This record gives sequence, structure tokens and C-alpha cells, in this order.
Amino acid sequence: MLGNIFLAPQPIWKWNGNTSTLFDDSTLPPTHQYIAFYLWLQHEFSANAVIHTGEHGTIELLPGHSIAMTEDDWPNTLIGTIPHIYVYNGANDHAKRRSYAVLISHLIPPIMETQLYSNLEAIHDLIKSYDDAKNKGDTARQELLKNQILEKIREDPDLIERLGITSETDFTEVLQKLHNYIHNLKMYLTPYGLHTFGSLPDDDVLEKFINAIVAYDPQGREGRRDEIRNLLIQSAANEMAALLWSKYCHNLLFPWSKTHI
Repeated sequence: MLGNIFLAPQPIWKWNGNTSTLFDDSTLPPTHQYIAFYLWLQHEFSANAVIHTGEHGTIELLPGHSIAMTEDDWPNTLIGTIPHIYVYNGANDHAKRRSYAVLISHLIPPIMETQLYSNLEAIHDLIKSYDDAKNKGDTARQELLKNQILEKIREDPDLIERLGITSETDFTEVLQKLHNYIHNLKMYLTPYGLHTFGSLPDDDVLEKFINAIVAYDPQGREGRRDEIRNLLIQSAANEMAALLWSKYCHNLLFPWSKTHI
């Protein structure tokens, strides 16, 4: 309990120790534990609202009609008349149709361009220096840098395996495979932590987030940095506004409810 707020994980819905059969059999009812949890929320705890947040829930997947719930359908029986707020990043028509949820979306966790580290960062710098020496026709420096690159590769057996090279592979092919491998790594976007509902990441993380968005389409987005920043700021503010609006709508539409939320 947190004051008058009850925090709990959604009960596990599974039979015979696994959940795999549930999605193949639309007739399996929820377990006694699952049923008891939601009936307790309705009749003992007398919840003013249920807020599902986190990963995809299961109440909207319980047996019953796909639309137009009846009193014999499990989602209808278990959610009852409790206002259902579903904080979820993505589409979930099942939750709206089958458990009467108000969906509130939110930003994804900040993403960043993948940063090279340790040996790969050193190899990347050596390749850039090698290309520079090649463009200048400095063969002596090229040979020196070639040996340094090969030495760095030999220090990393996993890298050798990922590149699919041997000691007999021509250096030109090694360079090409290295370039492709590092380029592909840098193209990946890496999540940075989790998103805090209604809040923006700090300034440094926000700028890296924007950089990652722009990097997806530099030609079309480089000149729209301020617009992207404002959209992210507005999105975070809208999250909390949407949650408060759902509260206002409930109190407006259901004034006879014994307790407002």
C-alpha cells in the first residue's frame, strides 16, 4: 500500500505452469487466483479506478466475445464497473474493446546512436588514420597503421569470428569487413534507461535523443531540430494532462459514483 493506493503485479494467467497454451485456446478460464484478485478489487478494496501500466496485460485477452462484451465474458466480469486506465506505449484495441480501457500513450525510452567502445573505438580511429595516409600517398605510415590494425584485431578473437576472417585474408578485404561491421553497429539505436511518465530526460540525454531521431533521416530532419525538441517537450506534458483528463471525464460522466477519482 502507498497511502490509499494499492500497488500489485497483475496475477499470472497460466495453466500447467506455462502460458503458451492460452493463446491457442480461447476457452481456458482464468485461474482462481486471477479471479479472486479482480473481484477483491471490486468488492473488498472498492477501487475507484484500476491503472494498468508496464507490459501488455492479460485481462483483455481472457475468454469471451471479441467485441460487445456480455455478462458471461471474463473481461466484463472481472473489470466490472471500475474505471479502467491503461498506460501503454502502443496500440491495444483489445484493451479498449474488451476491458473498457482508456488508453494513455507515452514516449518511448530515450534512444541514442550506438557509441563505440574500447577496442572497436581504437580500431575505428586507426582506420580513419589509415584512410588519411592513403589519400596523402604516405605508404610508410599506411604500413605502420596496417600492422596496428591487425594487432588490434588479433587481440579480439570474438571480433575475428564475427568478421569471418583468418590470418590469410587479404588486408583490403579485412578493411572492408571492418568498415561494414562498424558502420552497422553505429546505425543501431540503443535505449537509454526507462521513460518516466510525464517527464523529459535531462538536457544532455534529450539532445542525444534528438540526434538519434535526426540521424534516421539527416537530409529531411536536420533543419527540424527545434520542431522535434518542441514535440518531445509537448509529448511529455500531454502524458500527465491525458491522465488528469481521464479523471475529469470519469467524474463528469459518472457523478453517481460513490467516490470520485
